[in-house]
Amino acid sequence: MRCPNLITTLAFSALTSTNIVNANTLAEVCTTSNVVKALPLNISPGITINTASVTAAVVLNQTVTGATFQPNAVFDFCNVTFTYKHTGRNDVITLTYWLPAPDKFQNRYLSTGGGGYAINSGSMGLSMGVPYGAVTGITDGALGLANNLLNSGDFLLTNGTINWEEVYLFGYAAHHELALIGKAFTKNFFATGSKKIYSYYQGCSEGGREGLSQVQRFSGQFDGSIIGAPAIRRKKHACFI
Repeated sequence: MRCPNLITTLAFSALTSTNIVNANTLAEVCTTSNVVKALPLNISPGITINTASVTAAVVLNQTVTGATFQPNAVFDFCNVTFTYKHTGRNDVITLTYWLPAPDKFQNRYLSTGGGGYAINSGSMGLSMGVPYGAVTGITDGALGLANNLLNSGDFLLTNGTINWEEVYLFGYAAHHELALIGKAFTKNFFATGSKKIYSYYQGCSEGGREGLSQVQRFSGQFDGSIIGAPAIRRKKHACFI
């Protein structure tokens, strides 16, 4: 499958938005304590965010060159990670968000997907939105460093049956929760008040399938979605739509 150059077609610039008026620098706002204060701890019944897991680090002069899905860029951001779990399940999901500097923030949030059997595209996905003033997020779907359902060892339970809870996370639930938490976190962190946060999804191949899983189930979740080459036919394995 060949994925088109998607990011250049995304209508970020078509929306009129206003920067948050904030005199604080990136270094001043990018702290663990500020992140903890902004976490939407009551976002949904059954979800518990682990505040002790929060990390926040300033990254300067991140450089992107020759990328497939975005133009060359140099930008600063706040790298935030934390985990959450579901009541009654033995899972730990890690979320990563890259936040633009306060004076670059454009009231935008972007979720990004993976490729192959991977649930995210790592730094390649995270770098797609920040140059446009968007908080950008990825989820590991409880797969950890494996980042891949079939290689993670979580596809089957010890009794040889399919781990359906993990399949559902990979299939659609993890990306829904990534956006649910990410949009609320963005709003809290940048103190946007009544201002609308414009939200988007971008993904290709497995990321395209993930995108379809969201627009099919949660029609109001994003203001716009760019979905390329969705990998929806799975031989020998369950179809995760």
